Amino acid sequence: MTFLRPFILWALPVVLLPVLIHLLNRMRYRPQPWAAMMFLLSAHRHSVRHAKLRHFLLLACRVLVIAALLFALARPLIGGWIGWAMRGAPDTIIILLDRSASMEQQDARTHTSKRARALQRLAEAAKDYAGTSRFVLFENVARTPQEVSSPALLPELASTGPTDSAADVPALFDAAVDYISANQCGRTEIWLATDLQASNWQPRDGRWPALQSRMTALPQDVRVRLLALPDSAPDNVSVSVAELRRQRTGDHSELWLTLDLARAGTERISFPVSIGLEGGRTPVNVAMDGQHLRLQHRIDLGARTGGGWGVVELPPDANERDNRYYFAFGEDVHLNAVVVADDSAVGRVLRLATAPAPKLLNQSSELLPSSDLAALKWDETALVVLSGALPGAEAVQRLRAFVKTGGVAIFLPASSGSFLDVSWSEQQTAEPDKPFRVTSWRNTDGPLARTQDGTELPVAELRFARRQLIIGDANVLATFEDGKPFLVRKQVGNGAVYFCASLPDAKWSNLAE
Repeated sequence: MTFLRPFILWALPVVLLPVLIHLLNRMRYRPQPWAAMMFLLSAHRHSVRHAKLRHFLLLACRVLVIAALLFALARPLIGGWIGWAMRGAPDTIIILLDRSASMEQQDARTHTSKRARALQRLAEAAKDYAGTSRFVLFENVARTPQEVSSPALLPELASTGPTDSAADVPALFDAAVDYISANQCGRTEIWLATDLQASNWQPRDGRWPALQSRMTALPQDVRVRLLALPDSAPDNVSVSVAELRRQRTGDHSELWLTLDLARAGTERISFPVSIGLEGGRTPVNVAMDGQHLRLQHRIDLGARTGGGWGVVELPPDANERDNRYYFAFGEDVHLNAVVVADDSAVGRVLRLATAPAPKLLNQSSELLPSSDLAALKWDETALVVLSGALPGAEAVQRLRAFVKTGGVAIFLPASSGSFLDVSWSEQQTAEPDKPFRVTSWRNTDGPLARTQDGTELPVAELRFARRQLIIGDANVLATFEDGKPFLVRKQVGNGAVYFCASLPDAKWSNLAE
């Protein structure tokens, strides 16, 4: 048994107050022998015994009343089979509603969307708890608590209507746990209505382990109920832009789009995808065999230096809201990278890697000592690469703000230290004839993705004589053959932080080659 307000239990000695009053009352009377009373006492001895029993029962009831009041103020939570046997309606029901664009897929028979069916089922399920439980709604756009007076009003609320947004299920759960902690809710149930899209659940996101720990640490009993709405139209296809990159070569600019196509079915289908800028359209024929397809497309910008917008469109199907995806891109800007390395040889390799053709690609890279990092012009920097000892507290604080606003930072092995809960652990040396090898890596996005013409990077040819273990909460992009991470990424605000387990140094690896 646990308590939401355990400090009140310090008042338990108050239950002895009725006993103390009883003893004080007995001290007020002193028995005095009297001959005439002896006959009365003998005649009513049995009545006296019953009176004592009544007094003790009355005293016990008074003690129990005070104890029950204190326990009620401490708000006990009973678990196990006793809690199950005594379970009634939960104190609070938190409804998490996924109203992303994919929830607008309509059933071919009823012509109702998944979102509408979810709201109807939630309202029906909540009827049994109306009047006894408090209902709080969180939806994926605002993710702010909204108390609902009656479950029947769920389909009529403006905050449960259709949207063109994507859902972030880990963030929804995080907001729900924050609400439970801040409001000291009693027994709570979380009802989640979703169509189980992997892009919304983000199963590889590092927030899930932390969220699990937070929910386990809650003092109250929290149960999760899932209302899953499977795909009723297996051939419905959705499109989104996973990555947008502007690239300049001399006086010529290109825009590279990475598109994600998803559906429920597995049969081979072919369809056109319309891609264009500001009104112009170019059809691209696509053949899709599985449930997911990542497609790269190049748009020629010519000598254009300004920004703009574009759209990707699919043919009409069961869900019109996930058939169109708008994107925007900024003007052509000079990209500057900063390399901070304790080893000058490593610094020269990293400087060449971050800007291999400065004039042709409109890039630059500079090598700085760690002491100059705090005074860096952060608003004119796109990438920061750090190798060796981590900078001081002021530089780390500015680096954190730089990443949150869209910058990218890459950390290579250091003697020790951590950044954003990702830390360096022990260094390991491979046996002379058995170097460490990378056997698994993500080739669809990130630094190890295929080149624009589809060529794989020679990651399998890397040989590592030394490595430093990476520990912490981050997404693993590449692993060694023993499962240890080689490259990890952590999203922070609009930017990202990468950690690499080895150095481009001959004593460590052939990464420089």
